[in-house]
Amino acid sequence: MSIGAASRLATQPSAVVDISGGNDTTPADAAELTSPLLLIGSADDSSTPMTRLREIEKAATNACSVTVREVPGDAHASAIFDGPSGELNDIVSFLDEHAAAN
Repeated sequence: MSIGAASRLATQPSAVVDISGGNDTTPADAAELTSPLLLIGSADDSSTPMTRLREIEKAATNACSVTVREVPGDAHASAIFDGPSGELNDIVSFLDEHAAAN
């Protein structure tokens, strides 16, 4: 689910994961989010640079927590999962942690 969709729900989800900070996500959407947020992006992603994820991180002031995971390389979106950095494990752990809290 995108940050924008999550921020507009009457009851926000237990947690939100954003991979590569989609171009449809705005800082205003992030400001509305109250759920815990995990942002994952590649250090050299030319489609969505890490500076974009940092903007989202700064704007997500109402989220109960924000975690940013920068992975090496230039992969974008689901291509990040092709690398050896363990991002899928990070996502599963994050979702498990926050699902258990609710």
